[in-house]
Amino acid sequence: MTRPRQLRLRSAARDLARTRLGRRIVPPRAAHGIGTFGAAATTTKADGRVVTTASPSVTTRFILLSEQRSGSTLLGEELDRRWTEIRTRGELFNPAHRDPSASFEDIACSAFDDDSGAKIVGFKLFGTQVTQQQLTALLQVEGIRVVILRRRDQLSRYVSNKIAIRTGRWREDQSAGPIESIPVEQRAITVDIEELRTQLQISHDNFREFERLTVGIPRIDVWYEDFSADLNGELRRIATFLGAGEPAHESPPRLVRQNPEPLGELITNFEEVSRFLRNAGLSAAMTDEGRSTGPSVVDHRTASWQPCWPTQLQRVLLRAALAPEETFDALWGEWVWWTNSGDGNEDFTALHPAIHQRLRRSHAAHADVREFRVESTRNTALKIRLLESLRNMVDDLSAADLEIILIGPTALLAMDTDRDGIGFRSLTMSGLDLTARFHQFDRVVQFLTGLGWAILSGPDAITDTITMHREGLELRVHRRMLTSSSASVPDGLDQDLRADLAMSEVLGPSVHLPAASDLLVSTITDGLFERPAGSIGWILDAHHLVSDRNVVLDWSRIVDRTETHGLGAPMKAAIHLLNDLADGLLTPPVISAIDSIQITDQQQARFNEMMRVT
Repeated sequence: MTRPRQLRLRSAARDLARTRLGRRIVPPRAAHGIGTFGAAATTTKADGRVVTTASPSVTTRFILLSEQRSGSTLLGEELDRRWTEIRTRGELFNPAHRDPSASFEDIACSAFDDDSGAKIVGFKLFGTQVTQQQLTALLQVEGIRVVILRRRDQLSRYVSNKIAIRTGRWREDQSAGPIESIPVEQRAITVDIEELRTQLQISHDNFREFERLTVGIPRIDVWYEDFSADLNGELRRIATFLGAGEPAHESPPRLVRQNPEPLGELITNFEEVSRFLRNAGLSAAMTDEGRSTGPSVVDHRTASWQPCWPTQLQRVLLRAALAPEETFDALWGEWVWWTNSGDGNEDFTALHPAIHQRLRRSHAAHADVREFRVESTRNTALKIRLLESLRNMVDDLSAADLEIILIGPTALLAMDTDRDGIGFRSLTMSGLDLTARFHQFDRVVQFLTGLGWAILSGPDAITDTITMHREGLELRVHRRMLTSSSASVPDGLDQDLRADLAMSEVLGPSVHLPAASDLLVSTITDGLFERPAGSIGWILDAHHLVSDRNVVLDWSRIVDRTETHGLGAPMKAAIHLLNDLADGLLTPPVISAIDSIQITDQQQARFNEMMRVT
């Protein structure tokens, strides 16, 4: 592509980004009548009262989004103990703690007040304490940062909450002296299966809403199990994200875990609960399975888990997105009937753009179109911002004689930058994924840091990925061509993918892409073995590659790669799944080529075992 055309594309991307993003970042304050809360100013209320907002000394404001019994108290108190510049206020919007006469606007206007001199001030917020509209308003505070804290072991969280309600003990602070323990038989509970099902769904919905509302906002995701296992490291990571320096100390925490016993001892009907979770495909909600007495930490390489294979409910949604358009109304109606809602699915938010295209073209009148239009606009605006950031980054790296290799959805995005078609709008994107030549990897990371990309995490022994952040965008720099950390992905495939790269015609000679056939293999391999199980965005990405008429796939090459690296069983199953979901997407010759893949009994048995719910 010529330089003038690159400049024209960049200018168009910036204009579109400003137009679309400008609509989202205008705070909906007028609807709440709350003035400019969260800023260093005063607001005069209608009755003449003057509400003073945060002190001018506060430079960073943040919200800790979580839910009960997920470690939010430990996280907040330890941040405050170790960093004098951080102040984490409590649950300001908890009805049990707030002044009954104070309105949402009153609390919001003083949410970031602090008289301790701290420069970084935030507060804890649980999803049930405010409405969606109120949370949206809070997230519009200028410069807001978000920490999302959740717990993988949802069953332990549920049990901990029930025990706290029964005993009235919500925290145990060892600094206050010896703690009188309550015998485990007095703490043990009997789980109501239907109540547990409801609570798991509420938790799931809350966090999906958190993720949706914080798109484009500086955000860090934290897991209870991770900071339980490495408290000092996780706290440093969070403090760096908030802009704090070194901690004053790293002394042991004051709070101790209240229920360290295995779940089998804390739940009287543990076998019934375990069976329910397994049968419902919810084993991930119980990561320790009652066997461990220490923190529940998932081993990404060795733990037993299902691949990212769609559930029956996800299949209904995917068929609505991928099958011929004449079948859409019936399939969409089936989805709505099954869920009684337009939400509630693990990857529904990611599917919004694809579903939106079908809704817009459907002759049926759908009340959901407006919601999807908003979601699709946000998704497109995010991709435009990512694309603009990628273009600027490429220019800077090229000037320094540094090369990058685009992988994952980013490679698909780069393939579509010269045409703003349906494929561009329906691609699922959350950030940029790339790697570098082996000998340039460290220099690329260092150079990106100099460009203002802050390192949030990594690399670690599990993912071997460095996550970076700048201006609300996330950048993931992988050491490997494959982003999956599963032990089931052979290292030799990574080497082969690097052996045949093509220069990006759109982004220039310093950017390389895998061949389209290799990109399909890596898309399926990465997606299928990615954590958390249940993520199905890879299916949309693979469909995008196969259905794009501008892309030529060498199926003999795909078969060769698959057989060489022992991936025949998962690859064959994945491609047949795609063909089934899209009602005959593949031609007979392609089906014949896929069916010709040689799979040993051992390979098939290994894949069957992975597919089994454990």
